[in-house]
Amino acid sequence: MDSLNASFPAPLVAARPGGAGGGGATLLPLGAEVVRLHQALEQGATGAGAAELEQLQAVLAAPPR
Repeated sequence: MDSLNASFPAPLVAARPGGAGGGGATLLPLGAEVVRLHQALEQGATGAGAAELEQLQAVLAAPPR
């Protein structure tokens, strides 16, 4: 988490110390924006490569020689 936070101009997540109830992490506003952007990028990339992915799946489904 520290290296991820250090890669951006502001922290993405804040750690909560452990204890009897356990620790955890909280997504901060910049972290939420980074997640949103990554999801949009992933969705766009999936759509852009849909035809090629379908072709690759067909090749993989073919029986071996």
